[in-house]
Order: sequence, then structure tokens, then C-alpha cells
Amino acid sequence: MATEEDNYSGRERRRFPRESIVVVEYVPQGREEAKKLCFPRNISLGGLSIIVNEDLPLNTVLLLTLYLPKTNTPIEVKGIIRWKKDILHTPHKKHWIFGLEFTEIPEELQKKLSEEIV
Repeated sequence: MATEEDNYSGRERRRFPRESIVVVEYVPQGREEAKKLCFPRNISLGGLSIIVNEDLPLNTVLLLTLYLPKTNTPIEVKGIIRWKKDILHTPHKKHWIFGLEFTEIPEELQKKLSEEIV
């Protein structure tokens, strides 16, 4: 079954432009464990896309720490997994892309993204 991503026509349909980010750490809300590194793809005022090596259910809330370019201050946010896609499955490695919608975004991050994404 074809997805919207598979049917991409070349025309940007996103509500918010995307910006590259450097480092993201995450942990599912309510879990008592150390945050894990993931591979960020992009970020917007509405959310972000990350690559992880664990499968989590849709609608899982993640506590995220973002380290943006040109700043040394980590920014804490909450996001909910709205979509996911498995991208690599070998006997020793499994990875997924998660599309997260921010549920809580500090004013500091909103300002930073508004300045960077014009």
C-alpha cells in the first residue's frame, strides 16, 4: 500500500519549514532510564523527525533534549509519536523513523526556530 511519502510529487506540503539539528536525546515519558541518543533528521515549529533503534508505539510521549546549532544550551521538550516507518532491519540492527509532534515547546525554542527558519 502506497503512503503519502511514497506518492511525493515534489511540491512541499508541510505547514512549517524544516531546519537541521545536531543532537537529540530522548526517553519515553514515565520510564526511569537514561536518555538515549538518536539521529535527528529535521525540526520545525510543529515537531521533529528522528531515527531510533527501538520500536515504540504510536502516541508514545517522549521527553527530548535538543542541542541546536549555534547554542550551547540544551532545550527540553515533549513530543508525541504521530507516525513511524521501519527503515532498516538486519539480523543485528533495526531502525525506525519517528515523526513527532511537539506537545510542549518552550518559548526559547519557538524563538530560536523562528529566527533560524525563515
